[in-house]
Amino acid sequence: MKIFLLTGQSNSLGAVKGSPASPELLKKYEPKETLYWHENFGQREGVFPGASTSWEQVRPAMPRYNGNLCMGPEYGFAFTLEKNGWFKDADVAVVKASRDGGDNSHWRKNGQAYRTLVQAVKNACAGVDRSKYSKVEFAGLLYLQGESNAGTSVPESASRFLELLGNLAADLKPYGDTSALAAQKAVLGENANWAGKNESDPETGNLTGGLEGRDTEVQGKTTRQVMKDLAESRPSLGYAPTRDLPKLTAGDQMGVHYSGQSQISIGARFAYEAARLAGKDTGSVRSGRYDLPLGSPDAWMNRKMPGKNVCVWNVASSVKPSLVSGG
Repeated sequence: MKIFLLTGQSNSLGAVKGSPASPELLKKYEPKETLYWHENFGQREGVFPGASTSWEQVRPAMPRYNGNLCMGPEYGFAFTLEKNGWFKDADVAVVKASRDGGDNSHWRKNGQAYRTLVQAVKNACAGVDRSKYSKVEFAGLLYLQGESNAGTSVPESASRFLELLGNLAADLKPYGDTSALAAQKAVLGENANWAGKNESDPETGNLTGGLEGRDTEVQGKTTRQVMKDLAESRPSLGYAPTRDLPKLTAGDQMGVHYSGQSQISIGARFAYEAARLAGKDTGSVRSGRYDLPLGSPDAWMNRKMPGKNVCVWNVASSVKPSLVSGG
């Protein structure tokens, strides 16, 4: 069993509130095989009602958040891995423990988020059928956090994240193989900007979350830039952009939460990066940075541009039907 760990704050949790994915999209991109364990939690101690008590199918049903269903990147992530068959040598699982807010101090050694994530892994591994699985391997960390960072948590975003990986590699050893975590295998999701408004992208016609907005800046640094620089500096790390995707249109006026439709694309981008880090041939995938020309390496998540004059748009780029565009 290959277990991917998923954690972070509200966009990792999937606070889609009044803008969930449509029933048609949920059916089209429904994961069928990936195992799922969730123990999401709030700003106070304790997990939300509805936490897993056994392994189940990935679904946006539990827990409920402010009376609305949650669905984070796990849905699109699981579907995309299944569709492409990148990990046929093992059963793939996701253990998710995400928080409804808070800066990255909560993911430090004794923070609430860290302790809850480790406990969720412990509980999930206790439920593994050892007669079926001879080995449990933690394949990597999926991390979507940063909107609430302020003060020292901004310039220290990178060091605290590497600290998190190191702590997980050490503390999860009793439950499985942590060599991938020790090797810093992880995908960083781009944190959303505050107060960004949905806008129509002139190149694709897609509704996007806009690339402008408020990033908390401390000592001349923002979480987004610190984490992007970290991902680019280490071949073991992947990076999943998000800011081109539509935000929710009902439920709050914060301008920071992604819609259910966007969450499917975010999950797909996590999947492509996780597969690429595992050495799979993922092809060329548009990064979502639609403000960049198609011929720019930075316009592609893996910096691998497609063949001449061809660009394929799929679920990782948009949940709109696949399009072919001139390169």
